[in-house]
This record gives sequence, structure tokens and C-alpha cells, in this order.
Amino acid sequence: MSETTSLDKSIQQDELLDISVERVAKLPVPLLVIGLGGTGAGIVNTIKTTFAQRYILPKDKSGQNIPIPEHTAYLAIDTDEKAKGGLDNNEFLNISVESLSAILDPKQRAFNLSAYENRWVNSKLDSASSGMGAGTYRQSARFMLSRKYNEVSTAIKGALTSINTV
Repeated sequence: MSETTSLDKSIQQDELLDISVERVAKLPVPLLVIGLGGTGAGIVNTIKTTFAQRYILPKDKSGQNIPIPEHTAYLAIDTDEKAKGGLDNNEFLNISVESLSAILDPKQRAFNLSAYENRWVNSKLDSASSGMGAGTYRQSARFMLSRKYNEVSTAIKGALTSINTV
């Protein structure tokens, strides 16, 4: 039978991993985190939560923490509003296109698609998934992204402006 000495107990306690987290200052370098699609939106949500726990946060006029480190912005781009999670309205861009099945209807396609869209959109693509954005239909998502190019460009420019003017 072995006895545990006070030295052994001290060593065991020293071997415990210190998992306390001290908040640190974020480097004053602009950072825009962009996620594309459902997985990308999930990752942006995780990063936002982790950064809010890890970095020293700025305070508003009433002394409350603003949950975003300075010079940081988040943008998730998806075709499904449910992917928004804990992101604010200015951090999420829904690029879904209404009436996608009507736009891609084989009988109307020649009128609804531009010449360049007709060249790359698969002729058998008729819609996105049932009500959940593009689902896993990559070409539907790519089509919606191309249709919403101006909105995406505006959202990215807005986020870049916000992190550069803090």
C-alpha cells in the first residue's frame, strides 16, 4: 500500500491544467469574418461567441459591453434565414431568390435567364430544396449568389467600412 505524501499531492495539483481564460486585447487590425452557406454561418456564429468570451470588449455609453471586439465585423451569407442564429441583422445576408422554380422553369428559362446564366446553369436544375433555401443544391446557391451580387457587394463594403472607421 502506498501512501500519498504532501509532495505527491502538490505535484498532482501542479499538473492540473489551468483552463481559466483571461480576456486579452484584440490587435487593432481590421478583421472581417465571412461565412458562406449553412456551415459558414454556423462557424461565424461560433467565432462571434468565442471572440466575445476571449477579447476585451468595448463598452457603450451606458457602460454595457458591446459583444464585438473593436475593428471586427461578421457576415454570414446564406439562402436560409434559419442559419442566422445569434447574428444581428447587419451580420446576416439572406440571398434567397423568390420564385426560383418559376425562374428556372424549362418553358420560361430562355426569358428568365441572361445569356451567361443560360451557359452555366444546368438545364436540369429546376429549383432549390423544399423551402430551406438552396439546401445542398450548390448550383441553386451559386445562382442565387449571382443574382444577389449587388447586395453581397454592398454588405461586404459596409462591413469593411465599419471596421476601418472605429
